[in-house]
Amino acid sequence: MLKSVKEGSILLKPQFLPLEVYNSTLDIFNNNKFYATYQPSEIFYGNRLQAYPCHQYILREDENKIFTDLMCQLLETPIELFTIARKIITTEIQQSKCNTKYGYIHQDSHCDLAAVLPFDQTVDGGTAFFENIWDKYPDVTVGAYPNRLIVYNSQRPHSPSHDFTFAERKVLAFMIKLK
Repeated sequence: MLKSVKEGSILLKPQFLPLEVYNSTLDIFNNNKFYATYQPSEIFYGNRLQAYPCHQYILREDENKIFTDLMCQLLETPIELFTIARKIITTEIQQSKCNTKYGYIHQDSHCDLAAVLPFDQTVDGGTAFFENIWDKYPDVTVGAYPNRLIVYNSQRPHSPSHDFTFAERKVLAFMIKLK
């Protein structure tokens, strides 16, 4: 399975989190202070609406341990995991330069694999995957479904796929380094 994902396959894992962990994870979105930022954060923009605006909370090591353990079991290999809780607010997307269904098409160069865990259900939003960074339309789109993990090679061009009927999109974004 890991070899297949490294070669470009997309792994879907329904019910990734046990129900009690899933429910407690929702508390992360309700009980923590998120800071306003944008993606890609490593590039300077005049203001955050020139990029893909979002609000983030970086999980502490103690909060991240359960996700690291579950991801190690799923991938059957030791990993280092960096986890971000991210909220995307539709009114900010509408004001931004990324005000289309497909957000910023990018690759994540600082990790081996990436994963997204949505907390909303929509067939019109989710994660889009492209063959080339310059493509305008995706090869594959995976709709958002609560607690269904999407794992992929971080070098595969991808973007959020925004459903404008939602006021806010909530996801956990995982950056995975293989040991």
